[in-house]
Formats: sequence, C-alpha cells, structure tokens
Amino acid sequence: MHGTAEMIYNELKEHVGRENAIRAEELAEMFGMGERQLRDNIREIRRDVEAESVVASCNQGYYICTREELEKANERLYSPAVSLMKTVHANEKKIGKSGQIKMRLDEELFGN
Repeated sequence: MHGTAEMIYNELKEHVGRENAIRAEELAEMFGMGERQLRDNIREIRRDVEAESVVASCNQGYYICTREELEKANERLYSPAVSLMKTVHANEKKIGKSGQIKMRLDEELFGN
C-alpha cells in the first residue's frame, strides 16, 4: 500500500471495534482529502494482503474488525458480490440472443 493509504491504515488501528468507528468525514478531513479519495484508499487497504487487520465500515464510519466482527464484515461484502455475479451470469446467457458481443473480464481486475 502506498504512503497515504498506510497513514490512514495506521490511524484506523486506533479504532478497533465497531463501537470505535471513525466517521468518514472526520477521517477524510484528517488527511486533507475528499470522501471519494478516502474510499479509494480504503479499497487499497482492504485489498492489500500484507495488511494484518481487516477494515470494515458501518453507518458510524470505518474501523478495524475484532475477531468476532470479521465474519459479519465478510458477509456484508459477500452478498452484493454474489448478486453481481448472478447478473453477469444472466448477461452471459443472453449473449447471442440479441446479437450482442461477449465481454471478457480483465484479468487485472481480479489480480490473476
């Protein structure tokens, strides 16, 4: 992870557990960025397999998961991912029926 994401990650280590979440607005302001930039950095942190802790979010903001919270955090990510994959599958089945061309997923998207 790059410098800004690493600094955000280090700040989040001070916010362990959902009850200690830090508001996105506050976190973005701390690092002089907008919320969109913050979300991009959070995504980078979440995808970094070298990071030792899991970053989750809730209505109160961002936080580092406790062991107990980890399963719920993954469930929140898993559900929309499955829904999107079902849509992709349905779209793939429709190819050829309407004269559309087949899409190929970019390997870089999934890091393969």
